[in-house]
Amino acid sequence: MKSHSTLCIVVLFLFSCGPTKQKEELINTKASIPETFDIAGKNLKVITTMLNRHDSTTSLLYGNEIAYRSAMQHLKKPSPGEKFTLVTWKQQSDKHWFGANIPGDLLAVEILEVGNNQQKTEIHYKKLLGKSLTPVTDTLGASNRVNFIISQEASLTP
Repeated sequence: MKSHSTLCIVVLFLFSCGPTKQKEELINTKASIPETFDIAGKNLKVITTMLNRHDSTTSLLYGNEIAYRSAMQHLKKPSPGEKFTLVTWKQQSDKHWFGANIPGDLLAVEILEVGNNQQKTEIHYKKLLGKSLTPVTDTLGASNRVNFIISQEASLTP
């Protein structure tokens, strides 16, 4: 019995000690947002995450403090000063975790800002495509996207 447990320990040790992963291999650079966008410098908080199994996409909705508070309070009406950023990636298989999906190619970054001009609420929306962050000039469907982004409620986290 003792020889079986020793053999199991040796086998587990041999299979668990693979080559050390390089830092570059562990960081998902494919999904990174270009530094020129400077998402870290915008002081945004994660409001919610979204998975679309039909389109195989993963999205993160970020917001400034005002947008975050509105989402936490389930307010559906835009307030001046709110700034939202919705980032969407194509999903890819995680080569480090069997059966898991992680963000892959950056598909789009959508930016929504709510302003106030002469007592009238103004909503500014723009969409940038891919790693190159190419601006989309076609505004068809923009109002649906604005409504979708504003209607998101914050995820509850411990």
